[in-house]
Amino acid sequence: MKKQENVFVLNHKLRKALNMAAILALAVFMSGSLTSCNGSKKMAKKELENRVEVAKQRLTAILDSETISIEDMEHELNEIKSWNFDTPKVRKLQPQIDEVKELMKQVDQKIGKVKKQQIEEVKIRLYGLLNNKTMGADDLERELNEIKALNIKDSEVNKLIKQVEDRIKELREDGGIIATNADMDAYFNQVVALAKTGNVETTNMKIKDILKFFTSPDAPLLIIVYKDNDIVDYDKPTTIGTYLNYLKDQKTNNNTTHSIERDNYGKIKLVELLKNK
Repeated sequence: MKKQENVFVLNHKLRKALNMAAILALAVFMSGSLTSCNGSKKMAKKELENRVEVAKQRLTAILDSETISIEDMEHELNEIKSWNFDTPKVRKLQPQIDEVKELMKQVDQKIGKVKKQQIEEVKIRLYGLLNNKTMGADDLERELNEIKALNIKDSEVNKLIKQVEDRIKELREDGGIIATNADMDAYFNQVVALAKTGNVETTNMKIKDILKFFTSPDAPLLIIVYKDNDIVDYDKPTTIGTYLNYLKDQKTNNNTTHSIERDNYGKIKLVELLKNK
């Protein structure tokens, strides 16, 4: 899903409308507005007409824009609503006021539609995180934080967020560590899966996360090419850092973890892989 834009990107029409509104606002405050300080001055008919025209332009521009964010739509709409088009003086400008109210109604409907679509997209992302069997706790947390930043108010979304948080907690309580050979293979396969997406940055972050389990990126990694009881032949020795980057480049894993050795602090100091036939 494409992320919701946080920056209000105005198209030509909306920019023109906002510029016009700024000029008119100065004139309104200089000569007295709908809510002037002393309440005794009356807004000239021409100023009212201009205010109505600006509202129409800004609302129309919102409806035409495909890049404006939900937050900016709501900000624009609330500002226009604050102009109060229900006073007796303003009501004299019918049917222009009816046009403005209809446009406000359409913007309200657009906001509701976009919010609904955003909620559905976020729910799909959250279900994807819950069903993903290759992502580790750190990867899940990064994705979840991006979703939380959208600040969506929806009970089902909140429920799914809690479930992902629980899954992250479980992964970390289960170790967020490499406890078995199968765990090691799963991490290798995660690197391959991420590399296949073409997202180099995310793949590199995964490699960095895996290296935390090792004494250093230079921890030796040996690949067994032949084994017959006590007779063992190895491929050219390499390191865990080199091997992880090899997986990223090749986008395939043709080996299976045979053994893991740790130091006194639980860090992995050696890995033996068995070359698949």
